[in-house]
Amino acid sequence: MPVKRSRSWLTIALLLATSALPIALPVTASATSGSSDSNVYVDAAAGNDGNPGTSARPFRTIGKAAEKAVANSRHGTATTIVIQPGTYREAISLGSAAQQQQASITFQSAEAGTVFVSGADVWAGWKSDAEVGAYSHSLPFQSGACSTPQNWPNNLAPIVLRREMIIVNDQVLAQVVSRGELADNTFFVDDAAGEIVIRPPANTDMTRAKIEVAVRPKLFESHGYDNLVLHGLVFTKAASCAPTAAISIYGGTGDRVDNVTASWNSWAGILLNNVANATVSHLRAVHNGGSGLLGYKVKNSQLTDVETSANNWRGIKGNFHDFELAGAKFLRTHDVQLVNFKARENNTFGLWFDTDDANIVIKNSSFSRNLFYGIFLEANQGPIAIQDSKFCENGAEGVRVQNSDRVTLSGNIFYGNQVAQIFVDGRMSARNGKDWESGEPFAAAGHNLTLQGNTFVATDPGQVLFGTSQSSPDNSRGFFTTLSSDGNTFYHTATTGILQYDAGGINHKARNLDLDSWRNSTGQDVHSSFVAPSPDAAGVCASL
Repeated sequence: MPVKRSRSWLTIALLLATSALPIALPVTASATSGSSDSNVYVDAAAGNDGNPGTSARPFRTIGKAAEKAVANSRHGTATTIVIQPGTYREAISLGSAAQQQQASITFQSAEAGTVFVSGADVWAGWKSDAEVGAYSHSLPFQSGACSTPQNWPNNLAPIVLRREMIIVNDQVLAQVVSRGELADNTFFVDDAAGEIVIRPPANTDMTRAKIEVAVRPKLFESHGYDNLVLHGLVFTKAASCAPTAAISIYGGTGDRVDNVTASWNSWAGILLNNVANATVSHLRAVHNGGSGLLGYKVKNSQLTDVETSANNWRGIKGNFHDFELAGAKFLRTHDVQLVNFKARENNTFGLWFDTDDANIVIKNSSFSRNLFYGIFLEANQGPIAIQDSKFCENGAEGVRVQNSDRVTLSGNIFYGNQVAQIFVDGRMSARNGKDWESGEPFAAAGHNLTLQGNTFVATDPGQVLFGTSQSSPDNSRGFFTTLSSDGNTFYHTATTGILQYDAGGINHKARNLDLDSWRNSTGQDVHSSFVAPSPDAAGVCASL
């Protein structure tokens, strides 16, 4: 499936002003050298923003604590904000740290997973509507559709440009765009009448129901803070327009995101923009309306035990599933490791590295049952190494390589991915770009692919194990003369025509070859085998 290259990253950067190679892991300092430390306490139930923020007399809001922490940071005092369990219906902004003395700021849940930063408020006063089983509430503000982001497609479906969310007794209702579509578990925003109409689940007791309405578009934002820490927090129900994220971290070195969840937000979960030496661990960016995780100019960073699953629930309602969307998407990312990364059941791609990505290592990870590709590698100079990972039953290729050089796949399991387990798209001669750090130009043509020690299994006659399409004989020669493939296990339960060879050209069709014919045509896979693998690939994938 051809995919239009995203330009939205350039928009974001302008609007916001800003083979496995060894990678230096980030070192996070707890505070600026020579700084003192301070603890500030927050308790939504027992606190008051008129208090001094001590353990005995805590603040009520995280925002008030953030104000004190920012003031401390400017004077060289590191601050840990300790937040008691509860729901905090507020948005937190640290503003800009540019040209200010800084010490670290830590947002710390007293008990991980019990602090909810919510973009929704509880609304009372719902009235029976003319629609049977429906209830309505006037809008105290002008809502309306979001604007189409600059350089995005101009034909986005109306549902994609909405931002509203309604949650009844912790159940998220589905949004519809006309009264005629209302049914149980849905809602409609009637802009002309200035009201919201909901059809809650059947048998809902509206006299006792908790009805939340998403009203805040952003939940956390920082600009340029070094050694920022987010730990143990849940960010949810942001009323975000595309392309906004609930959590946005711009700039900064040594930032750490640990045991954080971004879920059930109207668009993206979390954005990392121009960050370096960052550590992201145990992040769950799941069930977001657009992408789960977005990264732009992420440098020398490590992401461990990250999950980006079940995202793009809003986009898919409008048949919008590519352009800038993925469980996780990175652009111009250098020197980054992803370890134990999981992308499952996204209504789009699992993981997308788009343009000028270099020195990337992905290992011990899994990409399963995504609507399209497990991983999409587009217009990258590389190297990109994918090791000891699993690609299972994705709706398109397990890995799609499109004009990305120096890609190495080793020790991976591919099972039951539609179209092909791996597909190399050589229909463009090269993609030109510039390395954002060095300024050096590159032309990525999809050469120097290495396949070593992988297991490829398919069960459907329409699936091949290796697929390719080459636009010209020159492209084909460039690809196959730089290909290195050996020690792989190939197996197909329905056919022996498992490996595609395309000599290139307008009138040439790719031929599906058995392993012996592939060896004769390419000189590759001398020590590879066609045999049912052990362990059983289907069993491995069933456990994901």
